[in-house]
Amino acid sequence: MTEGAQAPTIIQPAPTRFLRPREIAFIEDALRQVGAFGEVHLIVERGRLRFVRTLKSEAIDAAKDKPG
Repeated sequence: MTEGAQAPTIIQPAPTRFLRPREIAFIEDALRQVGAFGEVHLIVERGRLRFVRTLKSEAIDAAKDKPG
């Protein structure tokens, strides 16, 4: 390492208390699917993640709807 250079900082994720790795992967996938305009709803029952609901929205270009 050259003088004055610092080693990169590695941040270890904190252990999760409520989510399992499979559930985290499922949420990540849902976030990728909804894209820039969407919602991901986490449904929790009795302290456990039971469902992941997604709502995908798409922008409508107003210029295309104008006549002429």
